Amino acid sequence: MPRECFYVDSSSPDQLEKLKELIGIEISFLRSSLNEDLSEIFLNLEFFLTTCILPKIKTDVFLFDMDFEALPKSKIRSYKGLTKRKKVFSDDHYIEKEILFSNGTSLFASIIHVGKVNSKLIFEKYLYDSQRSFLLVSERKEKVYNTNFLVEIASKSVSKEGLAYINYLPLAIQYCFEGDLIIRVGGDKNTEASIQIFAHRSKMSSLEELLS
Repeated sequence: MPRECFYVDSSSPDQLEKLKELIGIEISFLRSSLNEDLSEIFLNLEFFLTTCILPKIKTDVFLFDMDFEALPKSKIRSYKGLTKRKKVFSDDHYIEKEILFSNGTSLFASIIHVGKVNSKLIFEKYLYDSQRSFLLVSERKEKVYNTNFLVEIASKSVSKEGLAYINYLPLAIQYCFEGDLIIRVGGDKNTEASIQIFAHRSKMSSLEELLS
């Protein structure tokens, strides 16, 4: 499992034991030389995900997104929200929640039901920032497409300094153990980029079919 998204050093023994039941697949896209245009890597990654993986998924696909930090609550931020600022999805495609903290700050989180939208914008506005954004493939729409899901993830993803970043270990343990898939973009975004898919071991045959 990639260490940049699974903070194993701060994990409990129980979490590390459950980690053994998870599987991860990484498809890497590398620069052949320093002279190669970096945009080619991203184009290849986007093409592979949007034409070779996502069309094969028969269940719902959701996109999670949140602010990069908790900021002082204000009427302007509350009005603008998060998803409207990015101007990608219409109102009926997402659920958004402003999570309030005891120190007077707040953070917006959204879950977006991904359909036939501009995939280029999904990458530009969301997936390349995998510290705060990922795809969730789930048959349990009623369990994840709601504000409780947003509060649960976002409230656990903010540091004492107010910065937001996702710890994928407890996330994967909770949702992959229920049969969901987590898809994120990895790599250093400089010499390589990758598609990372996490699932429970029981989903191995489904992953093989997805990548065949």
